[in-house]
This record gives sequence, C-alpha cells and structure tokens, in this order.
Amino acid sequence: MPSTTTLQKTPTDCQAPPGQKTLAHRNLFPPYNNSKDSGIGFGNYGVPSDKRILTPGLFIKHFDQIRHYLVSVELTTADREATLRLLRLYCYYGRCYPKAGQIAQDPGCSKRSFWRAIAKLSNMGMIEVVNRFHQGRQISNTYRLDKLVAILARFLAEHGCRFTGFALYVIKALGADFWHRIGAARVRLRDPVPVEG
Repeated sequence: MPSTTTLQKTPTDCQAPPGQKTLAHRNLFPPYNNSKDSGIGFGNYGVPSDKRILTPGLFIKHFDQIRHYLVSVELTTADREATLRLLRLYCYYGRCYPKAGQIAQDPGCSKRSFWRAIAKLSNMGMIEVVNRFHQGRQISNTYRLDKLVAILARFLAEHGCRFTGFALYVIKALGADFWHRIGAARVRLRDPVPVEG
C-alpha cells in the first residue's frame, strides 16, 4: 500500500501570516502630493473637527429642520436624499468624496438622481465640485459643502438653534443681509478667513 502524505497548508498558501494584515487592510495608494500641480488630494480639502459647524449630533438633532430647508429651496425627494447623504458624510469626516455608485447603493437614490442633485446644487451655488486625479486617472470628485453648511447653520440659528465660537463667527460674518450676500460669498471653513464677500 503506497504511503499517502497529507499536504498541510502554510500561511502563505491561503492566508496572511499571523499578526500581518492582508492587502485588504492596507492603503494601496501612496500619500497624495499636495502641490498645486498634482491635482486635488486629501490635504487640500477637509474641515478640521474644531471648525466643523455641522456635527453628527447637530445633524441628527435638527434633521427635520435641515430637510425642511432643502424642501424650501425646491429640491426633489431624490435630490434631498442625495444631499442628506453628502451632508452626513461631511458631518462625520469633514470632507466628502463618495463615488456615485456608493451613494446609489442605498435605497431612494440612483446614480442618475445623484448626478442630477449635484448639478442642481452646483448651479444654485451651494456646493462646489472639484475633480480629483491620481496618477493621471480621474477618481471620485470632491464635493465642497462649506457654503451649504454655512447656509444651513444660519437657517438653524434663525429657527432656535444656538451656536457659539467659530460657528457663531461664520453665521455673523456676512451681517444682517446674510441671505443677499451669501450667493456671491466665498466660504472655506478651513481657511483663516472662512467667509469672504
């Protein structure tokens, strides 16, 4: 009777060695070069937590009022859903660069609805779409929601929400005629002068 040997699997055959992470847990992209010639990277946009006006807790607490404002500017249901998803990402991370497919995975918003919402918000001047590139290839866009967040903060303040510190400074930056001046204003919450215009 011939002898049979059993093959034992080694860690290199099917899994990573103990204590070592698999490629799924590694960041496969090198850090972005933040120079102006390299396109938009992670370092160029993102609001630090101390300058984030719309926090996750505030977003949840005043969700109905935020939705009410989006209805008042005549966004359709699909547009509102896409906008609320972008705002949720912004609240948690301070920046927003999802792929349309990721947004469309949740019920209530297709890729086409997402792009329609982005176009409408961009035309209204509430968000800015910035193309991002990595090694010559376009990756997901970055969506600057700073102006939309400032508008929502002002709306919430006018409807009983109390702000202090940096948030109060941004809300009062354009004075009493905020609603007339916000359209032409430049809002960059991470900059030393967050509101100009």
